[in-house]
Amino acid sequence: MRLTCAHAGLLFSAATLGACGDATETGNAQSGPVVSLRMTLQAAQDPTASTTVLDGDGAAIRVRSATARLRRIDLALPDGVRCEDWPGATAERCPPGEDRVRFEGPWQVDLLTGAFSPPLGDAAVPAGTYRRVEVRFDDDAGPALAIEAETAAGNGLAFTLSADPEYRFVGAAVVPGQGVASLLMALPVDAWFAGPVARCVDDGAYPSQQGVAQVGQAAGGCPGVAEAAEAALEGEGELRALEGDDAR
Repeated sequence: MRLTCAHAGLLFSAATLGACGDATETGNAQSGPVVSLRMTLQAAQDPTASTTVLDGDGAAIRVRSATARLRRIDLALPDGVRCEDWPGATAERCPPGEDRVRFEGPWQVDLLTGAFSPPLGDAAVPAGTYRRVEVRFDDDAGPALAIEAETAAGNGLAFTLSADPEYRFVGAAVVPGQGVASLLMALPVDAWFAGPVARCVDDGAYPSQQGVAQVGQAAGGCPGVAEAAEAALEGEGELRALEGDDAR
């Protein structure tokens, strides 16, 4: 199963996060460069993602809406850097003795447009190589993840995930000493739609609500998509820096 690369879609854009300190200046000498984070649904072999998923049979599934809820985001500081070493640190976001910048939600995120509600501000951080970001999903006010899609035949499907897993993105993303750096958190979704999901939807194997197949749980020998997504969230995704047009 893979995602087709029609465009750099499904942006989970934490673009310009709330700062460690209130600085919003690019490359501020006291608090360092400004960083923006984006989180995308992505297949393992594709550098970017689109709204079309290919299931385990290779059948196309078009995502119509995708929403996530987050409770917090932790950005691990570069190796050897602690909060007390950074002039831009504050006790709230980067307390002495810690090695991460914490951003507290909750947020509701439109995974197709990247819009956060409430919106986020600029994030000044120390320069260096960032190797880990951790996000905590949130199901207090609703499902942590909600997806609506349709098969090539036009049959609707949906699933929700009520859980609060902590998910890790790892890599080597360089944030230079000045300017705005865009970091991509790539969330692999290959395992979510493994199996003949589209065929099962078109055959009416899943329970239906108002004509929409509820594919979260396994039914009639067909895979449970929410179950697969929750299991996949026990793994980790890729963290990397974006350059050029991809960083915009």
